[in-house]
Amino acid sequence: MVFYNFENLFDTIHDPGVLDEEFTPEGPKKWNSAKYTRKIGNLERVLFDIAAEDKDYPVVIGVSEIENRSVMEDVIAQPKLAPGNYRIVHYDSPDARGVDVAFYYRPDVFKLEGSAAIPFKMPELPNFRTRDFVTMWGTIDSEPFFFLVSHWPSRLGGKEASAPKRLAAAKQVKHIVDSVTAANPATKVVVMGDLNDDATDDSIVEGLNAKGKIKEVGKGDMFNPFIGLLKAGYGTLAYRDEWNLFDNIIVSEN
Repeated sequence: MVFYNFENLFDTIHDPGVLDEEFTPEGPKKWNSAKYTRKIGNLERVLFDIAAEDKDYPVVIGVSEIENRSVMEDVIAQPKLAPGNYRIVHYDSPDARGVDVAFYYRPDVFKLEGSAAIPFKMPELPNFRTRDFVTMWGTIDSEPFFFLVSHWPSRLGGKEASAPKRLAAAKQVKHIVDSVTAANPATKVVVMGDLNDDATDDSIVEGLNAKGKIKEVGKGDMFNPFIGLLKAGYGTLAYRDEWNLFDNIIVSEN
């Protein structure tokens, strides 16, 4: 299972009603077909290198910062990824820039039974628009699995000022997880995404009840292996001379 932030995978066409002018040939990035093709090729290389590490294509790949289904199709149509025979779960989200989260999955291993996009809700900010939580469920080797991918609200305005939005996202995700496991305690739940917080921040540790060591995980808790990675000095992005680890894969206690 893989999560990867595609970092502004926009096509070159302006989409009315979406703030994507930056990623057009006329925009400040001069985003054209050559740049787009190069980016698609770079993503192919990354995902194929991950596949080569295991000598098998990942079963589930959660992605963020993709503009639409079409750009996702371009990635998996690349020669090195086409043999993975991936399918897509994607929903257009209400995000102002038009970026979404989505899944690739291998239908030969993960037997999809359903999917849904769940909107982010924060009663005190009824007009705030951000990415949906995209969920899908089915079985792997006849065992029930539930996947959720999300891209939590950014740190725009500063980490502390924006923290309540990410805590609200965490609590909503935890509510979804608890509902799934209450309906069927055997379901294995995997939460992944760019959470815009470090693995040790309150939104993840308290909002998701995420523990960094398996022996600390109790009933209703979650396990986050990325806490250990962050403490060991690893990160997924560099900002102002320090590592952050915003990209997480967190699993239910079972």
